Amino acid sequence: MVALVKGPSFYDPRRNPERAKARRDLVINMLADHGHISAEERDHALAEPLGVRESRRLHTGSYPAYLDLVKRQLQTEYRDEDLSTEGLLIFTSLDPLAQSRADSAMSKVLADLEQRHGERAGDLEGAMVVTDPRTGEVLALVGGKDTRFEGFNRGLDARRPVGSLIKPAIYLAAIEQGYTLASLLTDEPVDLRMPNGDIWSPQNFDRQSHGDVILISALARSLNQSSVHLGLGIGLPKVIDMLKRLGVERSIQALPSLFLGAQEMTPMEVAEVYQTLAADGFRMPLRSIRMVTTAEGEELSRYPFQLRQQVGAQPIYLIRHAMQEVGRTGTARNAYQRLSADLNFAGKTGTSNDQRDSWFAGFTGNRLAVVWVGRDDNQQLPFTSTGGALPIWTEFMHQDQPEPLVSRRPSGIEVAWIDEKTGLLSDPRCEGSRQLPFISGTVPTISVDCGQFQPRSDPGESEENDSGGWFRNLFR
Repeated sequence: MVALVKGPSFYDPRRNPERAKARRDLVINMLADHGHISAEERDHALAEPLGVRESRRLHTGSYPAYLDLVKRQLQTEYRDEDLSTEGLLIFTSLDPLAQSRADSAMSKVLADLEQRHGERAGDLEGAMVVTDPRTGEVLALVGGKDTRFEGFNRGLDARRPVGSLIKPAIYLAAIEQGYTLASLLTDEPVDLRMPNGDIWSPQNFDRQSHGDVILISALARSLNQSSVHLGLGIGLPKVIDMLKRLGVERSIQALPSLFLGAQEMTPMEVAEVYQTLAADGFRMPLRSIRMVTTAEGEELSRYPFQLRQQVGAQPIYLIRHAMQEVGRTGTARNAYQRLSADLNFAGKTGTSNDQRDSWFAGFTGNRLAVVWVGRDDNQQLPFTSTGGALPIWTEFMHQDQPEPLVSRRPSGIEVAWIDEKTGLLSDPRCEGSRQLPFISGTVPTISVDCGQFQPRSDPGESEENDSGGWFRNLFR
């Protein structure tokens, strides 16, 4: 044990047995030279083998998905032989507690779902990526239901349609083009002829149309028809540009089905996009390695904190406010049955076409987690995002107890009361009124009359002669 202190990796008795034995023998001889052991004890100890038990690889016992990520990131700079023979020390951002909680949440909820839904659920699988939105460091990674299995890493390699997780990018692009959280969106049927001649007629999950809906409510309720109308209004190029700026590096097909998340992405790629949303519009490449040194501690590589602003502070503030509404009143409201109302998280549910994929991506002040649930045979699930991915995300956050999300209002933002039905200015005393943030210069200029004020019977009558007029004006 003393012999290992100088260089635990360099003198690893499993990888470098000869080097380790020479070091051990040196220490034994020093003990004899200083009179701590007799010559007979020295000779007996030198004749003994190292006594190392058969290797139980860390990869098969602990954090296989995370170590797979570390290895892949290292392979961009180091050869395989360097990584296996040079005794390098790798300092990572792994948080063992967060990893344990992610493993536990995944295993527990998937087992409950399989038991509850029986044969309809089939053999469920899942993946989770957990990061620190303040730094872009990956804290935990789950690659499958068997969290100790060294095999197909779904967190890095499972490319699946993301469904409604795409919608914050659409709405953010619209806000950049002048839309507000109070803009009225059309939620009516739409028929589009595709290049192959087929007619694409997207529907809402409830198979109903909802007329005109303000933007924040359309996102919170994840209305498909509103999202398609909005996407067509601003154009595919704007949406694709926003996705690229948020972090999507793979090719994106310029088809209207993009508006409903036909784009395939891995959980790690989704985490890249939501990391930018969580980091106030600053893109931070996700990283699992902090530093690499030699066995002697000489620094070889350092992976510093990097960021680049991709979206302005005002549009990001508005989209995060809308994503918080997803949890308060929208499709993710069930999470607050277990989580504190003060957590104030922002997120988005996502269910792919034909209900084959269940997604949830959400963040708090110091945790971002992306969860995917599905089947390897790509069969339909008996639940949506709210019945699969969201419960896993909620269970993890319940165990992890993260910091609440606090969004500081940037300059250039003002708040106004608006009417939920019309999107026009209103009064806090009016039924259906709510406060919303606006980028300065975009507050509605027309007010709705909600009948809270009693008009004078004769418009030409003076206030002095209006019986009781001075009294009413006092309280106006």
